[in-house]
Amino acid sequence: MTKKLLIIILVIAVAVAMAVTLSQGEQYEAFMKTAYKTSGRIDRKEERIADPKTKRTEYWLHYTFTDRNGQTYYKQDRVEFPDLWLGFRESYPVDVYYNLARPAESYPAALVARRMGQAGAARQ
Repeated sequence: MTKKLLIIILVIAVAVAMAVTLSQGEQYEAFMKTAYKTSGRIDRKEERIADPKTKRTEYWLHYTFTDRNGQTYYKQDRVEFPDLWLGFRESYPVDVYYNLARPAESYPAALVARRMGQAGAARQ
C-alpha cells in the first residue's frame, strides 16, 4: 500500500510540475508578443543558499539595461539552469527582452529562450 501511495504522489507531482511549466511557457509567449530586445550588461552573479538545511543553492543574475526612452533599470533574476548561469560573465553584454509598456518587466533573452524551450518540451 505504501508503494502505491508513493507512486500516486509521484504521478501527481509530475503532473503539477508539467502544468506549472506549461503555464510559465504561455506567460513568456504572451510577454514576447510585446517584448522589445535591447543590450544590457551583467553587473554581477550571485549564489544564494536557498535552504540552509539542504544547502540548496540558487543562482542569481544582476543586470542593467536602458530602455528606448533612456531610463536605466537595475534588475535581478533567478537562473534555475546552472549551466546557463555559468555561461554568463560579469561585465559582459547580455541581450534583454523588456515590456515596452512596463520596462521594469524584463528578462535576459537566454533565460527566456531556455524557459520557453522547457515549456515546449513539456507540451510534447
